[in-house]
Amino acid sequence: MNNSLEGSSPDLHIFIDATSSPIENGESLCRDAIKCVFSIVQPSFSAGHSCHINLKLAEQKEVQELNHRYRDKDKPTNVLSFPDGEMMPDTMSTALGDIIIADEIVQKEALEETKPLSHHLQHLTIHGVLHLYGFDHEEENDAEIMENLECLILKELNIPNPYRDEK
Repeated sequence: MNNSLEGSSPDLHIFIDATSSPIENGESLCRDAIKCVFSIVQPSFSAGHSCHINLKLAEQKEVQELNHRYRDKDKPTNVLSFPDGEMMPDTMSTALGDIIIADEIVQKEALEETKPLSHHLQHLTIHGVLHLYGFDHEEENDAEIMENLECLILKELNIPNPYRDEK
């Protein structure tokens, strides 16, 4: 199992399970995207405070089961986020939450949308992390805010606007 708990900065700890994922460099792509979100959305904590995020690249079946169990939607989806946002007892740490990405769906969508797989994976990672921070896209105004923030973060990673053709 390729488990890594890393202090990528004094404030951010990222755990990624990409063991069974066929996506080449999936772990490092996700890690870079999470670091970028963190640097823009959460630039500073008080001294000694840290933040934890867990991410798993999983098979479509596992993601569909979680989607059914927690969202009552018995169908696959590309990314699920499970926000925590709670302070860990007796620490100066916040567990932001967990993200699970269906690697088969990411690959299929990237191919269908003629996007580089690396770009699409990083976009969905960013999308998932923003959900952990409380952003959503249920209302049109909220969706616009979230999309604009995603595009700002993607630009930092030199990834073009994925919504360009949709608007």
